[in-house]
This record gives sequence, structure tokens and C-alpha cells, in this order.
Amino acid sequence: MARFFRPLGGEPREKLAQQLGLLEGELAFRLGHVCLDVDELDGAAEAFGRSWRASVEHGAPLRNALAAHSWYVRASIMRDGLSARPRDLEGRELSWPEHLRAIWRAEEEHEGEMTPEATFTSYAEALVADAWEEPRRVLRPDALRELRERVEAWPDKRAVGITLGTLALLLKLRGLLTAKPGEELGKYALEALKPLRAELGARRLANAPIYSTLVFSSILLGLLEDQLDEAAEEAEEVAEGCPPLPRRLFRELAEAIRAYEERGDEAREALTEAVLKLFYFHL
Repeated sequence: MARFFRPLGGEPREKLAQQLGLLEGELAFRLGHVCLDVDELDGAAEAFGRSWRASVEHGAPLRNALAAHSWYVRASIMRDGLSARPRDLEGRELSWPEHLRAIWRAEEEHEGEMTPEATFTSYAEALVADAWEEPRRVLRPDALRELRERVEAWPDKRAVGITLGTLALLLKLRGLLTAKPGEELGKYALEALKPLRAELGARRLANAPIYSTLVFSSILLGLLEDQLDEAAEEAEEVAEGCPPLPRRLFRELAEAIRAYEERGDEAREALTEAVLKLFYFHL
């Protein structure tokens, strides 16, 4: 073993410990996704947290550590909802928006070292967190300018659609889409979502595979256009063909939409939570 690690330089035992630590991080990350597949969110959050810690402590590439951190926070949101307060590596409880903003700051600082997909995902995660916590923050001219620049440069129209749709819905639920600049963001979201609904319709006609991201984008469009009954029915329908976790999340969304249809603002927080869980699952 010492002969094998000697060419890497340094103390062989230390190198072996580092390699085993990196392997632990990779395996824990995979385990986290397996837990997500079977709707075991306690296990997923624990596994992604272990992966994050191992990646940091054993010198994994920053993109690996940030990916594990992101999924640790997402699993916590899907498990605990908007009240989620995941612990950081020092054991401190932080709100989930604080975590996502910290990830974005690290991504932004090292943007040249990250993949374009990781950069856009981290940006969208933090932006939606801002829109939930302080919606007027995303309506500042500089924030809107950066949003337009980033979504126009990103080719994944489904990720763009659910990001803009979720942002617009959060603003709509706060009454911020009826005047500029919120009105402009609402129109921008509709422009992104309508082609996705058309793609969904074409796939259904052709009996082609249906992706839940497309259905989620169609539901967001329905919510923005006040087609609440249709949106709830679509959530119920897609849930039947989904794996365990998205099946439960879509059912929760359908229930939240119907409650909002009946009780209005009294059920707003439940609808917001259901939408955000699905957004962070799909992004």
C-alpha cells in the first residue's frame, strides 16, 4: 500500500486516509439519491450531509462539495418544508435560504471553475430562496437585468421555465405581479412556460415519454393564469405515474391548490411550500 501511494507524495497513510474519505463522500452522495428515489428523506438528508462534510474535510473539488451541500439543503426542504433549518458543518442551525445563498456566493466566486449547469442551478436556487424570503429583492433593476441575462444564455428551457414560473408565482401570491416591474416578470414567465405546455401536449399526442418537469411547468402556468381546478387535476393525474417521492409531492400540491381555491390567502403558505418542494426536487 505504501509503494502504491508513494508516487503521490507525502505520507502514505495520510494519502490513504484522504482517498478513503473522498470515496466516503462519493458513496454517501449516491446513497442520498437512492434514498430520494424511495422517499426516505431522513436518510437522504443524512447521506448528503455526510457527503458534504467528507468532501470538505478531505479536499474534494469544490463543485463536489457544493453539489452535496445543495442536495443536503434540498432534501431538508422536501422533508421539513419552509421551516427547514439544516445545520452547517459547525453544527449551527441556519435557514435554508441562508444555506443556498452561501452556496451561490461560493459558486459565483469560483464561477470559472464550475460547470455552466452547476452555476445556473445554484443561481436559480438562491434567487427563488430570495423571492420567498424577500420578494421585492428580486424586483430590483440589477436583479432583473441579471435574471434576463442568465436565462437567455441558458439552453435548458425546462429549467428556465420552472425557475421563472416559480418566481412569478411567489410574487403573485404576495400581490406583486399587478404593477411594474412584477408585471414584466409575470409576462416573461408566461413566455417561457407556454412553449413547454405546447411540448407537453405534443408529447401526449405522440404517446411519447412525459417528463414530470414539463407537467410541473404546465401546473405553474395554470396557477399563474388562475386555472386552479385544471392545475389540481393535472397534479393528481401526473402523481399516479411517478416514483414515490414526486408522487407524494404532486399529491401534496394538488391538495394545496384545492385548499387555496376554497380558502384563498388562508391556504397560501401551504401552496407556497408545495410548489417550492417540487421546484427544488426538479431543478
